[in-house]
Amino acid sequence: MTAISQNGLPMKRSLTSLISSLASSDNNCSREQHCLECGQTLTSRGARLQVCLECRAVWVAPSAFESLVEAPAGALEDLLGVEANSQNTHQATESGRGCPACGEVMQNYEYGGLWLDACQSGHGVWLDPGELELLRQSATVAR
Repeated sequence: MTAISQNGLPMKRSLTSLISSLASSDNNCSREQHCLECGQTLTSRGARLQVCLECRAVWVAPSAFESLVEAPAGALEDLLGVEANSQNTHQATESGRGCPACGEVMQNYEYGGLWLDACQSGHGVWLDPGELELLRQSATVAR
């Protein structure tokens, strides 16, 4: 669940600080993982990236997050071009979703002006459909 400040607004957590503290963590889990958006089984693209082929959501290990955001567009072509749900993307989620790896409630973190879900145990960062493209756009503007 999102931490609430004294004035009742969600406290801003920085995903950058979580990622740096979990830099050596990988998305290792033996159980089959499912998409939080549509329920389909996630497809592995190496040890640190899993994708939903149905809705194009992404589950990425903290150690691979920044390289995913900065990867060449050609390498991510099948994950881009999806419209993001602005309700989930531009504000903190009221009730936390379970981590696809361990089932524990993930926390909301701000990164590049977007709100993302991440497992505090270091299993990964969840990107809803369309959020990868928005992150890449904000990274391009910041450069």
